[in-house]
Amino acid sequence: FPDRWHEDKKSARDFTDLQDKALALDYAMIVCKGYFPSVDEVSPPGSVIDIWWMIHDGGLALLLPVLLMKHRVWKNCSVRVFTVAESAAEATKLDMQMKALTKGLRVTYETNVLELPDINMSAYTMVAEKSRKVTEALGDIVNEKTKGIGASGIEEKGEEEGLGEEDFVDEFVEEYGEEQETPVSQRKASGDAPLGVYYKTARSLNAHIRETSSSSNLVICSLPHRPSNRSPSEYLEYVDIMFQGLATVALVSGSGQEVITLHG
Repeated sequence: FPDRWHEDKKSARDFTDLQDKALALDYAMIVCKGYFPSVDEVSPPGSVIDIWWMIHDGGLALLLPVLLMKHRVWKNCSVRVFTVAESAAEATKLDMQMKALTKGLRVTYETNVLELPDINMSAYTMVAEKSRKVTEALGDIVNEKTKGIGASGIEEKGEEEGLGEEDFVDEFVEEYGEEQETPVSQRKASGDAPLGVYYKTARSLNAHIRETSSSSNLVICSLPHRPSNRSPSEYLEYVDIMFQGLATVALVSGSGQEVITLHG
């Protein structure tokens, strides 16, 4: 995560460009934020990894602790999973689903469903819709550039004419993904809607996460989506607010393509 983006605005744009490219290519992302222990450190007994699974975009966030705990740094950790519901009915359904999922994965995770009707979850619920639009848009670009070529057309055309995978994605980002920085004179003050509401949501989520996870050794959380009306700087400010006061955070953006094998 670009911790010094306040001094280097280009790093904010570079980060959101990387997000757009990963989304376009159906790649997953794991973003490290804060302090991470060295390979020589060992977590003491009673250490905790918390997963805040905000959007069900694949199983990467759930599987990451399984891999981490194979290493001595994290081997003594227990795992808790938190999901957020916006109503009592949704909370009941999620609770049943999470218990069934962890049982099927054969993992001993403690599952918790928090009913938070006051939290605007649009930063997460819009991910699936944007993913669909991104895939369709990139597909149009690829189809246009690869007309008349064979099954290995993208690679062959890339070799012959310099149009590789990155060229397709760069064109996509230029046309669909990158937002221009909003001029300061046109932005609303942080206390006004809608920018103020945007940051208020981050502060509310931060309060709930810190209430249960401030002393956790690692917090794994779904990476929030950047709304189309937010500049890279405004988006990174949102992420900073949301995870303020948490020492070690891994932000996960699944592609939705990850495969989870359930055991009966």
